[in-house]
Amino acid sequence: MRALSALIVALVVWLLPPAASAFEIPGLAADSSAYARTLTPRAPATAEARAAADRRIDAAIARNDWAEAVRAREARIALGEVTDRHWLRLAEA
Repeated sequence: MRALSALIVALVVWLLPPAASAFEIPGLAADSSAYARTLTPRAPATAEARAAADRRIDAAIARNDWAEAVRAREARIALGEVTDRHWLRLAEA
């Protein structure tokens, strides 16, 4: 009986699918990196420029102008000191 139980356990383990790996879309990392590089600034960014970009974003959202909000968010990302929150807000816009 013990041998039969061991055989059944071995068969179940053998028949189970392998553990799933992390989901990755082919080419997504390269495309997103290329997009991020297009947003890099031509000149060094200042804290004042970042604050102005944040005000531009707020104004566009207040006007419900989502096309401008996207452009403003891209400009803000280009100014550096970017967090995941900035990318998430760009995706939401």
